[in-house]
Amino acid sequence: MQRDEQRALCASCASLRVKAAVHGRLSVFAIIPDCKNQKADILSAGLFLQSSLIARIKKADILSALLNKSTTIKHHMKRKLVVRRSPIHGKGVYAAADLPADIDLIQYKGRVITHAQADRDYGDGADTGHTFLFTLNDKYIVDANVGGNAARWINHSCKPNCRAYIEEVDGGRKDRVMIETLRKIKAGEELTYDYGITLDVPHDAHMKKIWACRCGARNCIGTMLKPKRKRAA
Repeated sequence: MQRDEQRALCASCASLRVKAAVHGRLSVFAIIPDCKNQKADILSAGLFLQSSLIARIKKADILSALLNKSTTIKHHMKRKLVVRRSPIHGKGVYAAADLPADIDLIQYKGRVITHAQADRDYGDGADTGHTFLFTLNDKYIVDANVGGNAARWINHSCKPNCRAYIEEVDGGRKDRVMIETLRKIKAGEELTYDYGITLDVPHDAHMKKIWACRCGARNCIGTMLKPKRKRAA
């Protein structure tokens, strides 16, 4: 056999040997032709195998790092908010980390019911001074008494650092109530938004007292009730 043919045979065998070794079926030196190019083939095959394994290890490390980073980010996002006692009223929601302005913090969750069902279950609610009901649209209300999340504990303030808005999807049950930041919020600050409550009954002194605001802001109007719009003459 000529030297050129020997080189071709060695290269072929080395390639087969490397493929078998990478797939874990044969050892690194399982197939080695007995020829003059043996040492060169072993060296080239070994380098090829080493680089392949290093590439696989690096790829695995990168994937692992990305997964860990994703898990860390998810964990961090879950820990943006914490619920604890509030000087304003009952429980409150606080920033667990510094929060930037104009970001969605949390969805106000609960069972979605009709206005008629809310009236049957809770009446007009005017005498309670407290509610977990959030008007979604003309047809539906979010009832956080059932299936509610941390958003239901966010208190009212006359000088809020957040706001609630409706994310319209279909104008029906799929619409969502979202809470977003109005400004930068430091870790430890309590989150608040303006409830903007209007009742079907007159907003007299008695009702304003029932729905008293204790936010402590300089511009506090003393009640969570909003002035009713005057009907056009």
